[in-house]
Amino acid sequence: MAASYDNAFKDLVRRHPQALCRWLLGWPPEQPLDPIAIDANLPAIPLEADGVFRIGAATLVHVEYQARASPGDLHPRLVAYASRLFLHHAIAPRQYVVVLFGPTRLPGTFHAGGLSLVYEPLHLFELEPEPFLAEPWLLPFATLCQPAPGPNGRKELVARVAETIALVPDHAVRTVLAHHAITLANRHLDRSTLDSIFRRWTTMPLDLSDLPIFQEGRQEGRQEGQVAGAAAVLLRQLERRLGPIGEPRRAAVQRQGSASLDELAVAVLDITTLAQLDAWLTEHAAGDHEA
Repeated sequence: MAASYDNAFKDLVRRHPQALCRWLLGWPPEQPLDPIAIDANLPAIPLEADGVFRIGAATLVHVEYQARASPGDLHPRLVAYASRLFLHHAIAPRQYVVVLFGPTRLPGTFHAGGLSLVYEPLHLFELEPEPFLAEPWLLPFATLCQPAPGPNGRKELVARVAETIALVPDHAVRTVLAHHAITLANRHLDRSTLDSIFRRWTTMPLDLSDLPIFQEGRQEGRQEGQVAGAAAVLLRQLERRLGPIGEPRRAAVQRQGSASLDELAVAVLDITTLAQLDAWLTEHAAGDHEA
């Protein structure tokens, strides 16, 4: 029986949606109204929250991490998360958004027509680090908190994090915390500075070479060395064939990346004049500069 009522309603709306919309909206009869029916089968968009936790029987916590505040992208997703979580758990979630980097801040509310959403933004770059320094598994977050005033404030804060990590008794936990602390702190400090800070704590039996960020740095260094070596070999070949080529041409060759140097290694067999070399360098002036 319920299905027949539903079908009757849908058929009336399909045949003359203007009448229903005028009634719903209180639309004056003298004003034109031309509603256009759109697909009412709403697709189930896949959603994966950064974290959802149930606490007891009546509390649902939803947390999202954002590198930077972007309300236009974030607010529709928060609405979708809230409605989906309420549908599945019959509990309105308490929503938190942790923003890692500034300076933009989130308002904590979103209103659009009859839709209203309230959430709690936590701007990590504005927070004091002490609560994070007191909990081992929050230590990496402290590297992004508000440092003490002064030119070395950030370095001193990261050093406090490194010192506290060094006191964690479990080696595996120390490794995980150091990895994530260095990864986050790399937003503000370069790798050599981080290497120096973390190696300062000799009581921490942690091989930094095991951490991916330093493996990546060594790999980049090896690639840069390979490119520089290839450029040096090609310069010797060119000067043997053409004589001194001058510093501007040498610099232009040294600026080339690995792919362009591979091309030059083939082209050098046909280059017999400085004019031909100049033509090749001009063609590859905006070439591959990647190490």
